[in-house]
Amino acid sequence: MMDFTRIALSETEFEEDRLEVLLEWAKRFGIGWVELWLPQCLNGGRTFDDVKRLLEERNIKACCVSTWTQLNIDERLREKQELILESIRLAKFLGTDLVNTYSGHTEGKNLKSAIDTYAQRIKPALDAAEQTGVTVVLENEFDTTGTDFTRRADTTLELVERINHPRFKLNFDASNFYIAGEEAFPYAYDRLRPHIAYVHLKGAARRQPGQGQEKSSRVWQDASGDYLCVPFGEGAVNFDGLLRRLEADAYHGFLSLEPHLSRAYLDEGIRSALDYLKRIR
Repeated sequence: MMDFTRIALSETEFEEDRLEVLLEWAKRFGIGWVELWLPQCLNGGRTFDDVKRLLEERNIKACCVSTWTQLNIDERLREKQELILESIRLAKFLGTDLVNTYSGHTEGKNLKSAIDTYAQRIKPALDAAEQTGVTVVLENEFDTTGTDFTRRADTTLELVERINHPRFKLNFDASNFYIAGEEAFPYAYDRLRPHIAYVHLKGAARRQPGQGQEKSSRVWQDASGDYLCVPFGEGAVNFDGLLRRLEADAYHGFLSLEPHLSRAYLDEGIRSALDYLKRIR
């Protein structure tokens, strides 16, 4: 049976808030794990010690440190590489072993060049990860240019095989694959399963002509069109099938909730996600 105590709440929902707000929401729903975002969790001049104290005071643990570091985009490259290294240091300090990152669009580069570029640029982080026992996971993403190679399972797999490092794995986000026009389950999952070490959960649906923002925190744009986030389980992805396969395949990693719903609907979104996971169990 899947370990449903390993459910986390992501700080992506609270990027404009102080860390205490994320922790209050997690505590409200009895969620014992959070996915932190760097540098947001250090806003206000916080130190690593401050973050650890806030977590310990509420008996909550960090499961992952995420950072928006798109290494295929040349702008501010050294800064992004250093941010990943800082994320690895924070993860180690907090006693977790996961750091989540991104590739970014590859406009102007052919696929092989983009994969080679990413493999080269992630190497310092993987060297540090190996020394500290941390695993770097890459999240698949949609993008407005249609050139991020993680939007397709086959090219994501090509990257993983090119890097071929025990400390490099994947964060599987089924709704991101859906938004990018890829069949998340079973196709993408089946292709990538041996490399999945982390899972993001949110609902998504195509935005219809004339439709407003609805409950979504924003309109999400991809090269293929506009999408909305919806309460988990209401969208287009076959999460029943995905979660049952994760259980059958003995996945023991975290399920991190990132509802991407507006604050007025966030309580409903988290509650419905937890209820959905209980029903699956």
